[in-house]
Amino acid sequence: MAATEGNKGFVKRLYNSEKAIGTKLKSNEFKFTIAGYEGLTAMFRTAQWPKTQREVIDEKGHGGVGIPEYGMLQNSGEIVVTAVENVRGDLLSALRGIIERAEKVNCTMEAAPESTEGESPEALVRNLEDCLLTSDAFDGSTDDTAALVKPSITITYGWAE
Repeated sequence: MAATEGNKGFVKRLYNSEKAIGTKLKSNEFKFTIAGYEGLTAMFRTAQWPKTQREVIDEKGHGGVGIPEYGMLQNSGEIVVTAVENVRGDLLSALRGIIERAEKVNCTMEAAPESTEGESPEALVRNLEDCLLTSDAFDGSTDDTAALVKPSITITYGWAE
């Protein structure tokens, strides 16, 4: 078995590569907004940036070799967010109204880094258009006195910008 040898120069290059990245975006530095319902923004606790993808075409060449190709842009999809409810029921009231009226909404997922005072660079803003919302069932429990009510909301979007 070969002995591990130290290589301080290699480790320093790794360190400098990491440092060159700059301040990293933390997962809690985001803002999720439903247009027309901006008062709910502070309630969102988890959210997802939408996917960016195209269909993958698996083309087979001579000898059975695989040649992947990009297909059509898949610019619609689904994300899940969770939000905390207050004792007035603001979140569930808004959700119930949106869903019962079959209202399509537009949503925005964006970075809100402390280091930029919450201003998001354009690359970290995704606008989701023609969204349908569904609210999943959530639990109440007399055994869990330290948990908050956090409904899970599935958002199906028609277009991501």
